Amino acid sequence: AVVSTQSTGKPVDGGAKFSYNFTKTFLAEHVASFPDTAELKEDLCGRIFAQDLAKLLRYQESVERRGGTPSSTIVVVDIRGQDVFNVGHLPDSLNVPISQDLVTAEGQPTSAEVRTLLRHRRNRDSLTVVVGPNEAASRKFCKMLMGLHFLHVARVHGGTSALSQAGMLCAT
Repeated sequence: AVVSTQSTGKPVDGGAKFSYNFTKTFLAEHVASFPDTAELKEDLCGRIFAQDLAKLLRYQESVERRGGTPSSTIVVVDIRGQDVFNVGHLPDSLNVPISQDLVTAEGQPTSAEVRTLLRHRRNRDSLTVVVGPNEAASRKFCKMLMGLHFLHVARVHGGTSALSQAGMLCAT
């Protein structure tokens, strides 16, 4: 195991290929925020870290900028109220407050955002990422989406506070 690195970035003992400082930083940023086993058992959908979502969104944007079509589509749904959403949200995210019904009694979408969201429902190449104010609200919305037969649903681990810490939110 590497205990220290020289200024060259090479391990002192020549064993591992990554530095102790990198490992320490990774553990501080990721492992410390992992949920406990009981919390994971409650989840019906996946989780994504803010940094990983940023990488996926940048990749999707770069493919689209070059005139290509990404192999998968990421749809970000912010479930906070409109006022809070306007203060800070991910660019191009849909605002569908958790308090809002998604469909009417006749099965019609209740807003343009919901209509856009529902277009991705059975798309095997689409990932729906839920951003919420807290874990409980995000979990509830994910469960509702899965009940509507969404195939790939994940929620941002840490919610909007994780996105804010990563500097990913912008104002309207």
